[in-house]
Amino acid sequence: MKKEWEKLTAAARSVKRQSTHWLQDCLIRNAGTKYGLEYGFDGIRDEDDYRARVPLISYEDILPLIQDMSEGKADVLFAGNPVAFEKTGGSGGGEKIVPYSAESLRDFRNALLPWLASLSETYSLGT
Repeated sequence: MKKEWEKLTAAARSVKRQSTHWLQDCLIRNAGTKYGLEYGFDGIRDEDDYRARVPLISYEDILPLIQDMSEGKADVLFAGNPVAFEKTGGSGGGEKIVPYSAESLRDFRNALLPWLASLSETYSLGT
């Protein structure tokens, strides 16, 4: 039982390190965007700074920025231009358009593939 607990706590520390690294990379990459400049991404050092500076928002709060991006404006919510837009069903309030950067698609893939591999291994799928 003690070894399992040690494995779990080591895994939790690893996740914390990875998420901290991801946040710093994201903030640095997007510090010069309209959104990053508004909330001082270049001065955010950790998760607590992020929580203090960047407010919780609704989709409607950033809809004008998403519309700017759909019209070809760069460096709005993230650095560069979107590589794709996804039309969602909208869990609340109907259809929404979500912009994706190359980095966000890479991040999604990097998060999803290990999880799928773990499911496959756990449940012996594909063997």
